[in-house]
Amino acid sequence: MNKNELYRHSLRIYSDDTDCYGIVWHPLYLSYMSKARVEWLRSLELEISVLKRQDTLLVVRSASVEYQQAARLDDILEITVKVAQLKKASASFEHTICRQEDQVVIARGQVRLACTSLALKPRAWPAKLYEEMQRGS
Repeated sequence: MNKNELYRHSLRIYSDDTDCYGIVWHPLYLSYMSKARVEWLRSLELEISVLKRQDTLLVVRSASVEYQQAARLDDILEITVKVAQLKKASASFEHTICRQEDQVVIARGQVRLACTSLALKPRAWPAKLYEEMQRGS
C-alpha cells in the first residue's frame, strides 16, 4: 500500500457485472468503491451494523467516477481507499481501481460522505473512525 492508502480491496469481475460485450457496466464502479470502504470499516471492527448501534450513518453527499479503461469479465480489480479531505462530520475519499494483473488504472473516483445520526442530523465521527481516517489523510 502507498503511504496515504487506508485499505486495498480485491474483487473478481463475474458475468453479472458485465454487459453483452463482457465489459463492466459503468454504475458498478461506484458499488466497487463502496464495497472497498465497507471492507475497510470491517477491518477496523466498525461494521455498518456497529456504527448504526452507535447512532451513526455514513451518507453519500456526492460521488464521481472518471473512466480510463474498460474492466472485463474475469479481471481481478484492486480498489484503494484514501482520505482526500477530513472534516469534523464529513470526509472525501479517493479511490483508484486498477487491474491487478498489470496495475493499469481502470477508473478513479471520489466519494464525499457525511456522518449523521440515525435521524440524519450531522454529527462528529466516532473517535476510532476519525483517528483511522486521520492516519490516511
